[in-house]
Amino acid sequence: MDGKTDTVFIRVMGQFRMTNAEGQDITPGSKKAQAVLAMLASSSDLQRTRSWLQERLWSQSDSTRAAASLRQTLTAIRRDLGDLAEIVSATRQSVSLDASQITTDWNKDSIPGESEEFLEGLDIPDPEFSDWLNGMRGGTSVLHAPISAPAQRASRFGSGRWKLALLSGPDSVSTSYHLECEFIDLVARNLNENGEIELLYDVPQNPDENVFVVDVNAFSVDDARIGLRISARHAVENRVFWSETASSTDRSGPIEQSLDLLNLAFRLQTSVHKEIMTLMGGGTQGLFPPVLLGTAIPQIFSFKPGEVARASQLLDECLDERNAATFWGWQAQIAVINLIERFTDAPEACIEKGKALAAKAVEADPMNSMVLSTAANAQMLLDWDFSAGAELASLAIRVNPSNPFGWWSYANAALYSDQPDKSLKAAQIAAKLSAKSPLQFWCDFQVGLAALNAGDLKQAVKSLEISAALAPRFRPPRRYLLALYSHLGRLDDAERTILQLQNLEPGFTLDGFLNDPDYPVSLAKRANIIDNRFFARLTDQSSG
Repeated sequence: MDGKTDTVFIRVMGQFRMTNAEGQDITPGSKKAQAVLAMLASSSDLQRTRSWLQERLWSQSDSTRAAASLRQTLTAIRRDLGDLAEIVSATRQSVSLDASQITTDWNKDSIPGESEEFLEGLDIPDPEFSDWLNGMRGGTSVLHAPISAPAQRASRFGSGRWKLALLSGPDSVSTSYHLECEFIDLVARNLNENGEIELLYDVPQNPDENVFVVDVNAFSVDDARIGLRISARHAVENRVFWSETASSTDRSGPIEQSLDLLNLAFRLQTSVHKEIMTLMGGGTQGLFPPVLLGTAIPQIFSFKPGEVARASQLLDECLDERNAATFWGWQAQIAVINLIERFTDAPEACIEKGKALAAKAVEADPMNSMVLSTAANAQMLLDWDFSAGAELASLAIRVNPSNPFGWWSYANAALYSDQPDKSLKAAQIAAKLSAKSPLQFWCDFQVGLAALNAGDLKQAVKSLEISAALAPRFRPPRRYLLALYSHLGRLDDAERTILQLQNLEPGFTLDGFLNDPDYPVSLAKRANIIDNRFFARLTDQSSG
């Protein structure tokens, strides 16, 4: 390019258009080619992953066809650009534009309605593309239909940072007040780890609609026990949106010894995030970090490649200085999932990226239990350094014993360090803490693995079946259930599970399940519960 810079201008506000340094129109003719270039130009670093692009433009095709379609579109783009084709580069994992040769009129801070419409007239018949496009246009439809009630609420509630006032009971006696204060400190610790919500210890005189109030009231259960009644309400409307009660087994013991109260704190945090998402109408455009994490974390644990890629994109684009370490930690967890679930076609790069993000997160916030937990998983499952992972996981549960993800990581460390009893106990604590929350299926899965490793096959089957029932598209428990069913002679259940895996897992084969050393059922192989006689009989039946 002879050292030239800013060679190509990409216009995304109004009708999509590309011009070269002389102002000549070089816009590719294909709408999908234009869409790919627009998606790259409107990203934070002029780059998108291949899976993200495929999910937006070919969401109704299988992964093989979607990948082929993207390759064909990139070939067409390079052909149309001719001598300027080098401004688009692609690896096995991502597609990007050369920042030194590109300018664009995209501005992420543009206010919908105050400038030309984003990608005017570029409408592609794919529901995922339509959702993305509507979000980029500010949540309105292509025809500018009237703003919906959720969108109106989003504009009202998105004007400031969310605030949570934590209040103890007005008439508490010493024992009750002590427990209330302990619980408030626990909730504050949980929320401060994410840097998401501003905490208050009194209700503002004139609260706005971004303020919630949590009332913490202790009560006597009997001579030996004291309980907590927690309610969360809107400060302006005074409308209660969540309320639950739990009891402690010991009046004098610390709150960390009561799993019921620790679980209550975690459920409160979950309910606040859920209420924020409800108020925002489920969208993410222009939202503050609590909503972004509330959106991204369920997507991460969907174990669907498109959803996981979307979560990564959200975390990348909306990094906030108050909780940068948490965002990096979750990106490291995404790398773990991408590697184990084979969502990446560049495993070495995935491993290195995850390890780097985990190290960066711990360096930024070494006393954050969520950061420590995600970093522990990265150490164990990306670097196979179980000693380092165990140290991080152990620190995570000391820093915050109410974080189920910390106990999950600790259970995982013990699982791979040949400490079956310790692993099962920690996994059961994680399951108890996450009960009635979106993380329950994930923690029940860990109980299943720990029980299998401890030789308790009955508990393993029960927990894995619960995990599979709570998350119908979650593949890992079904893999282990297939091994357990074959070992226990539950042949009908095993055959049903094979069909489920064939539907959920592209390219699943019995041969891969049995013979691929990298297929993720290492604990089943270590426990020697895969009954080859059953699979041989099944193979003979299918071939006959």
